Amino acid sequence: MIEILDQLDVLARPELDLSALSLSGVPFGAPASALPCDRIAHVTVAHGSYGAVRRHDARDRITDGVVHLVDKVSFKVTQGIVVGFTLYGEDHLTHVARIDTYEEFLVRFGTPDRIEKCEAFGALRGYRNYYWRSAKQAYWENGSGRLALLSLGQYEGNAGPGFDLAQSRRASNQWPDTLG
Repeated sequence: MIEILDQLDVLARPELDLSALSLSGVPFGAPASALPCDRIAHVTVAHGSYGAVRRHDARDRITDGVVHLVDKVSFKVTQGIVVGFTLYGEDHLTHVARIDTYEEFLVRFGTPDRIEKCEAFGALRGYRNYYWRSAKQAYWENGSGRLALLSLGQYEGNAGPGFDLAQSRRASNQWPDTLG
């Protein structure tokens, strides 16, 4: 099992076996009960959100939503299973802070399968870079010239058009049949 926070260079690989990764000690595909309740900052679910005051309840009851830890990592949970990891902010992504331009980012991470320009009020804000073979999205923030967010797993756009990531994982027995 590769712990992402111990080996951040793994994030630049063009292909990743998500079932071989963990984030903050939580393996990809683990039950939501494996999340560290003492570090939950916020939980976002379809019917609202709640903060750390109810964090002990959250871990055991969350079936669908996103659990945000205080150390700027998040876990997407679907039907009680961790199906996505996200790292954001400078705390973890300073490892790639040596990348000063978007062009350098592309050299390090490779050519994405899809690039979306993010614009607001006529200004270029950044680029969403999708790497479908690793179910990865990397957001390059243009203004600060840095990698601002990286997600792995079942997030919209991460697996490519017409590709059902959950079906693919079930077929390879990496996730239980409870995922839909």
